[in-house]
Amino acid sequence: MNYGFHVYAASNFFHILDLCVESVLTFSKYPIIVYSIGSEYKHNDRRVSVKRIDLPRYTFFDITKVKIMAAYDSPFDVSMSLDSDMIVTPIIDKLLEDNVERLSNSKFPLFSRHPHNPFINIPWILPFMRQHYDAYPYMGYVYAHFLHSTRHKWFFKEVIDSMNSIHPHNDQLHDEIIINCLLAKHGATDDIGYNFMPNGLDNMFSDYRLGTISIEQREVYLIHKTPVKFYSFHGHNCKKPDVMRRWIDIMKSDMTI
Repeated sequence: MNYGFHVYAASNFFHILDLCVESVLTFSKYPIIVYSIGSEYKHNDRRVSVKRIDLPRYTFFDITKVKIMAAYDSPFDVSMSLDSDMIVTPIIDKLLEDNVERLSNSKFPLFSRHPHNPFINIPWILPFMRQHYDAYPYMGYVYAHFLHSTRHKWFFKEVIDSMNSIHPHNDQLHDEIIINCLLAKHGATDDIGYNFMPNGLDNMFSDYRLGTISIEQREVYLIHKTPVKFYSFHGHNCKKPDVMRRWIDIMKSDMTI
């Protein structure tokens, strides 16, 4: 079985992409492909491959499409999508390895559960879904963060085609909304069952080290029926290279205790 990661970034995110890639090289034994948007990204490690992608426009909508293009292009049997503002933890390989059977039996990629409900909190999404996809969701909203296998290329092709054809110049839209619309269209009923990329806040990192989840974070996740598994961190402090570096060093140190 061939495992790997893919991540995408434009040059203004290279300073945090470096730390994302380092976390994979530190805590995983598998390779990572970097999709470098509009400029060259350099890395000398043999487990890092770089593919440059030039776009006709560099809007948020178009840049998020690269994540889906990366998934469609992935050569790995089982892959995980990453954003540049993420770092993985020392148990990351278990996320891929433990979900092989589920992926082989799932029509769809396995998406990380969202702790809120944008279907309610962003009131225009459901009318948009009904207008353009004639659909209504059978499950809660998911993040555009996922595990996938080669059998899911059809889904990514449909996301790309949809992003190219449905309001491609509407910058309210992005990959995540289109993904949720297409999951509804196809009657998807299951995500992965938990959130595997909780927010990159100090108290969440402390919870990870304690092996629990604080009362404060229960308000964010558990009340919304979103169990947390600490396979990675996303956003917030993971946009700060100094914090990302410190957290990687702490996790490395904890592994030796």
